[in-house]
This record gives sequence, C-alpha cells and structure tokens, in this order.
Amino acid sequence: MKKFTAFTALLSFVFCFTGTNLLAQNAETANCTDKVFLKDGSVFVGQISAYSDDLVIMKTKTGLDLELKKSVIKKIRQHCKSAGKAPATVDYTRAAWYHHSRLGFLPGLNWRNETQVGLFLQHTSGIQLSKFLGVGLGLGADVFEPEGPEVITYPVFAEVRGYFLSKNITPYYSLAGGWAFAGKNFWDNGFGNQSPTGWKGGWHGQVNLGYRLGEHFTIDLGVRFQRKEMDWTSAWNPGETGTNKILNRRLQLNIGLLF
Repeated sequence: MKKFTAFTALLSFVFCFTGTNLLAQNAETANCTDKVFLKDGSVFVGQISAYSDDLVIMKTKTGLDLELKKSVIKKIRQHCKSAGKAPATVDYTRAAWYHHSRLGFLPGLNWRNETQVGLFLQHTSGIQLSKFLGVGLGLGADVFEPEGPEVITYPVFAEVRGYFLSKNITPYYSLAGGWAFAGKNFWDNGFGNQSPTGWKGGWHGQVNLGYRLGEHFTIDLGVRFQRKEMDWTSAWNPGETGTNKILNRRLQLNIGLLF
C-alpha cells in the first residue's frame, strides 16, 4: 500500500542507525578496567577517558577525576571481560547523551468512532542532565488509519524525560510536544458524502510511563494527541466544501532501543 512507503523507509533508516550505534557502543564501552602505574610506585585503577599529547585523563573506581602527565607514568595495563554483566547501577552524576528509538501501536477510535489500531515509529536524541531530567528532540511517523483516509503524519517534537531509580532496570517518564506535518493524500475514494482534497498538520503531544530493562531495551505505555485538518468536497454536491478539524486521542504501546 502506498501509504506505507514513507513509513517503511523511515523504519529502515532508524533501525540501521540504531544497530550501527549499538555495535559501536558495545565495542567502545566494553567492560574494561585500566591500571596506571606511576614511576613513584603509585597505582590508579579505573577507566581512561582520553589521551592528549602530554596527559592521560581517567576516572578512578573511587570517583576521582585525574589528569596524569605522561612523563610520570611507567606503564598502563588494561583488563577487559569478554562477556561481563551490565552494571546494576547507572551513574547519572554527569550529563550524558542518549538516543531512543521506539516502534509500537496506537489503538483507539478514529474521528468517525470506528476502532482502529495505528502504527508509529519515533526516534529521540538528547542529553540526560541528571537522573530525573533529560531533554531531547525527536521525529517520527504516525499511521493512525492503516486502512482509512487519514494521511501519515510526521511529528517533530521536544521531549523531557527522567528516571525514578539509579539502576539500569527502572521506571521512567517522558513528556513530549511539538508539531506534526501531514503527508501525501493517497486516498482516492470518498467516504460517506465527503472526498478528501487536502490535509494539514497540527500540534502534537504525548505522555508516557515506561520501564528501562537493562542497558538497551524499553517498554512504554502512554497517551497520544494529534490535531489535524481535512479539507473535503461533497461527493453528492461538488460545489459544497468544508474542513473537518480532527483530534486523534489514542493509547500508545511500544517497545524501544536505548543507547
């Protein structure tokens, strides 16, 4: 069906992007411990975060941030576990980037009071400032009526999110709002006495409660609101026109990948 061409393209792009970043993250953030031996006999254990021409920057296991001159370092050893467990706790004391892709369903009634189960795809990128507060920007594709006249909408939104526990298994919240743009009208037939001639987007909002399950997986339950307008011409009287203002109110059920 033509309606799913753009949705499928966006789905392929996001999940290729997600998979690439997950592989890169796994390679870069292996469960490794660095030991830095100084010429005076001191030993520091932790993780090296950066190198420069004359400095080694590391964070010790006790949380101390160090900048060590290479001239005082005798040797560095690194030990990595090939299949270590994910950490039970998450460090939210420092800001960190996040990327979150979600795919799910939008069950509910359409504007003609018919039961529909829509589909959606979203991706959000942002920065987690603390355990309780992260901010980001996102985009998506929403199909509210897979077999009906409503066009795909493409929301662009700002998001606020936060976690309730300092663990990698924790409930979390997210609030988002923005604007959705209407896609192309592929519906050639009228319904009732109205034939769609054009669509306009409108404001977009969503509220979610979810669960983070380990380092990379999430599940969500929430509500979605989407305003749009449909211009129409009467199938019985071509001279009669009008505009329907539609507010989609749907449940949101989804799974996600977080990295």
